[in-house]
Amino acid sequence: MQRAKTLAASEELTHAWRILEQESWTQPGLYERRLAASGPHYISAVLVRPDGIVGLALDLPANLGGHIKEDGARGFVLNKAWNESTGSMRVSLTLSDRRYLDVFEVLACDVLERVIRAASIENGCIALRDRIAHWKKFLKVAGYDGLPPEAQTGLFGELFVMRKLLGTGACAPERILSAWHGPSGANQDYSSMNRAIEVKTTTANDAARLSIANELQLDEGNLQDLFLFQLALDRKDGAGETLPQLVLYLIAALGESLHDEFVDRLILAGYHKMHEHKYDGRGYFFRFSRVYRVAGLFPRIKQGELRSGVSDVRYTVDVSNIASAAHDIGDFAVEIFSGQE
Repeated sequence: MQRAKTLAASEELTHAWRILEQESWTQPGLYERRLAASGPHYISAVLVRPDGIVGLALDLPANLGGHIKEDGARGFVLNKAWNESTGSMRVSLTLSDRRYLDVFEVLACDVLERVIRAASIENGCIALRDRIAHWKKFLKVAGYDGLPPEAQTGLFGELFVMRKLLGTGACAPERILSAWHGPSGANQDYSSMNRAIEVKTTTANDAARLSIANELQLDEGNLQDLFLFQLALDRKDGAGETLPQLVLYLIAALGESLHDEFVDRLILAGYHKMHEHKYDGRGYFFRFSRVYRVAGLFPRIKQGELRSGVSDVRYTVDVSNIASAAHDIGDFAVEIFSGQE
């Protein structure tokens, strides 16, 4: 039921923008329309003429508005303005680049939904800050037209692993989802207690050469076990399994109770359903996969081996002559999740 309510709020916002755009007023300035479905929160849809810039405004008590910092990212800005006559602070979230209009509409609707879910104005401010930070991470990874091809392939690989782990029934879906840290930029894509998996997905002909992003990615020093999962795919236009198809499968497999958390993690990874039509034409065929234990003589650079002043190390590992531990990461699901939370 909650999702149906917030959907109505989103529709109210976009409908209010359309009404403002259709009004006959032509004078330059800020035009606004109060949103009814906002509970204790005073929220308005806004339109700036003559530029036609849409936005969302939240009027707050000065003691709360003062704690919100002005911010921005590709496609939006968050500004504050003091209203001396009312003694309140107006926080405005507005579009800054028309190329991002589709993304901004989704972003603003999401912010609105999260704010009105909050039972108090103070909690609404917290929700506003949290969602702005969340969408900034999305926009850092994805542009107005979604994820670039290499990022799509990388995400497909991480979700491929999730499907494999879920399929084993080794542990509860919520634990597998909570172990997925790739979207947050962690050193390894999956980690549970002191065991971790780093996923390397490639569509290159030479699948043995794996790019390592930093000196911590294959450093098992603080881990009991570190697995490197190598996934080789063939990428084809108009054929194979697509990224949206894999996402849809996982939504069903994880279930309704984990839907929102999964979608939020996808957003952090730069994936949103508004761009699915751009991903539908590119499919993947499985070539092979291998699992390596990162230990002993496995070739890698560790942080403790670097000289003072050396950091941000990127390098390539050739696994063509390294014996793999298995071909399926699912073979290690029980071992990876055997610890207690």
